[in-house]
Amino acid sequence: MEQMDFSIEVSESEIEKFADYLYQKENAKATINKYMADIKKFLFFLADDKRINKKVLLQYKEWLVQKYAVNSVNSMLAALNQFLEFLNVGNLKVKRIKVQKQPFLQDQKEVTEKECRKLIATAMAEGKEQLALCIETIACTGIRISEIKYFTVERVKSGKIEIYNKACK
Repeated sequence: MEQMDFSIEVSESEIEKFADYLYQKENAKATINKYMADIKKFLFFLADDKRINKKVLLQYKEWLVQKYAVNSVNSMLAALNQFLEFLNVGNLKVKRIKVQKQPFLQDQKEVTEKECRKLIATAMAEGKEQLALCIETIACTGIRISEIKYFTVERVKSGKIEIYNKACK
């Protein structure tokens, strides 16, 4: 049977059972309250016709996108998808909206040489020589913080350091 043709009716009692299901899964009280509010919002969207299918779920997703920020929509879809799993119709789950992650400081994502020297001097003044060396290594090589582990005494002495990152695996 195709997803668009398959439908299921949702009842108020199932929503109460869903709260108990979340509790049994040891979800935090705040999570349970949030999910319940999100499912009630979904029921509000359904209005009088409580039959759901993939088409209705996609319409709900579009409705959410028009009314809420992307992160809020994704949070509500997470609750809905948990509810669908609970109803044993996980095949109807709706994909979340993909979000492109932005750099932390878009306009100023590089530390100036002066700022770098100040960071190193501060670390040294506080007796944090290892931190100072890490900052200096990152600044001089352009490596990622996660790649600092490749800088061992042995490798530095050998004059060659190979770094294996995500793209090399």
